[in-house]
Amino acid sequence: MRVAGFDDAKIAKLLNPPLTTIRQPVKLLAETAVESLLQRIRNPDLAPRAILLDAQLVVRSSSKVTRPA
Repeated sequence: MRVAGFDDAKIAKLLNPPLTTIRQPVKLLAETAVESLLQRIRNPDLAPRAILLDAQLVVRSSSKVTRPA
């Protein structure tokens, strides 16, 4: 079985086995949200849009394939 988590909480690397996770760009998410909100306030007629930001896969032991000895 392989297990992965989301958010790359600090505890993920301390677990046994260390948990593979997706690391979100939290600071960039906040900056983008604030900028989008300010744009919407300045121009309420802006069309809805989707904004996609890259996330990073942090591979740790919980998702690695191990073979029986």
